[in-house]
Amino acid sequence: MQPRLPLRLTADRVAGLALIAFGALAIVESRGLPVGSLREPGPAYFPIVLSLALIGFGALLLAFSGGGAGLRELGWEEARHALLIVLGAAAAIFLLPRAGYVITIALLLFYLLAVVARRHWLLSILVSVGLAAGTFALFDMGLRVLLPRSPLGFF
Repeated sequence: MQPRLPLRLTADRVAGLALIAFGALAIVESRGLPVGSLREPGPAYFPIVLSLALIGFGALLLAFSGGGAGLRELGWEEARHALLIVLGAAAAIFLLPRAGYVITIALLLFYLLAVVARRHWLLSILVSVGLAAGTFALFDMGLRVLLPRSPLGFF
């Protein structure tokens, strides 16, 4: 019998563990909401289904990965981008209930395109406003999913 080798901590295994932890946290946070049934799902139904999928994919990643770069071998060249994206997401979380969906998403997309990805500012404005307005029209008007409105009330 061969001795069992210890699991090598790689970036993809850490990502698998993060998916499992995030899925478990989402299930814990959903426990106060009714699940409902398959015929009439409650507000916790889809978050729990998606969380179970995250946990399953995280477990698959954890079990079948290991050929990637070790955690200690990773460089931090992209740390600046990661920090800028987290700051943008935090600002969007703060702005969403105050400024509404369209304004917040347009500002977030512009920030991600023009500041983080360093794309042309005019194209970034057009894409940001178009995607924010288009997704608002699809979800709020078309699918009747209520999205936060701006203080102006019309979008």
